[in-house]
Parts: sequence; C-alpha cells; structure tokens
Amino acid sequence: MYSVWTLWAGLDLVVRIGANTVTIVGGDGTHDKAGTLEVLKKYDLTEYTFSNVRLVKVDADLAVLTYDVTEKSSYDGKPTSGKPTHASSAWANRGGKWLVAYHQETEVVEMPPPPTPAPGASPAASPATAASPAASPATIASATDAEKAVWEAIKAKNADAFASYLLPDAVEVAPEGVMDKATSVKMITMFDASKWTLSEFKETKLDADATLLTYKAAGPDRGKTVEMRHATIWTNRGGQWKAAFHQGTVAAERKM
Repeated sequence: MYSVWTLWAGLDLVVRIGANTVTIVGGDGTHDKAGTLEVLKKYDLTEYTFSNVRLVKVDADLAVLTYDVTEKSSYDGKPTSGKPTHASSAWANRGGKWLVAYHQETEVVEMPPPPTPAPGASPAASPATAASPAASPATIASATDAEKAVWEAIKAKNADAFASYLLPDAVEVAPEGVMDKATSVKMITMFDASKWTLSEFKETKLDADATLLTYKAAGPDRGKTVEMRHATIWTNRGGQWKAAFHQGTVAAERKM
C-alpha cells in the first residue's frame, strides 16, 4: 500500500486520489480533491520520516493507515514548521485499485501533567455515578446521529455508553497521541465536554458499509477556547453504527 507522503513527493496524487469525493482534513479546514491539488502546486516536500505505523482494517475494501511523520518542506517558497504530526489516510479498494479517500494531519502536542488535587478535595464522580441513559446503537439511523449520541455519552461521562459505539479495535488519534479503545474510554472521564458545541456535519460514503463523518467542535479546554476539526469513520455492522477510527485536529486556540 502506498503512503500519501510518497505520492506528494512524486506529485502522483492526481492518479491515486482517484474519486472526487476524497476528503483532506487539517487545521485550516476540510478540502476536496480539487482544492488539495491546488495546494500541491505550491508545496515542495524534500524529506520525510515515518514512525509508529499502524493499520486499522475497517472492512475488506477499506483500511486506515495512521503514523507519525516529520518532514522538511516549503509552501509558496517559505519553509514549513517541520513539527512532527500524527497523519492518517483511509485507502479504499475501487475496482482493484487502492485509492486515497481521506487524509488528516494533527500536529503533535506534548500535554502537561494533570493538576495535583488540593488536600481534602473530593474525588471526581466515577463513570458509573455520572452516567446517564444513552441511546442504544440499534436505534441510531445515521453516522451523524451516532456521533451526536457519542458526544452525549462524553458529556455525561457515561463510559459504558461511549464504549458501546466503538469497535473492539477502534483507534483514536488526538494531538496528544494515538489511543486504543480502552484508553479512549478512560479519557472521556477526564474531559469536561458539557459546554462544547458541534457544527458543519458532512457525511461521505467510503464504501457500501462505511461512512466518513467530518464536523467542527468548539468549547473550553485547559483555560482556552478551542476549535477542532474532527473526522470519524463509521461502519454499519448488522444494522448498528460502530466507530472504527476517529481523529481530531486543532483549528484554533484562544485564551478565555
């Protein structure tokens, strides 16, 4: 299987992106095939290295390759930051050819350690204590509805409900790292999503059973107002929507 970075280096994306439904997600927004090819005209990639490569098999005709990459490049004649990023590409088998259907990049962020609780502070409520009823995956009609239900579970810190929407081998990519299902479930109990809002939902079919959902999320986090670009690959298993892959990219941060 190709890497998108080798295609960029060789400017072979015209062939390997294939369908016009390709979606490229970054901090600056979401782009289609035409927009991506316009960007490439000003982009010069001279060197790159991969690490932490992982393959997520969604179904027989769809797989996600996620990895960390460091590059040397320039855009419109100016050097890029060269900061390491978490990158992911969904590859779809279309008529015997593996084509890029989705790509996203997230700048790696070193997270500060959690604050030490003050002496005598009450422990946070456990997921079971904070849990509230959530919609069953069997009642969800679309990928958009499934994503909204996931966020309701996150806001309620309902770990069991959140976990019910994820495949056993689901992978999440965030600025602070790549997480398996167990780690993602644990993380929602540490995150206050109560004031976060979602917008700009868009569904794109990747194959007969899988849908890419992109959207924007915004809310307070660690003393800042944060805007994120999110993407989730949902697959329909026996009439139930399950998340196979998710990635979030910071779009903007402002002090509160």
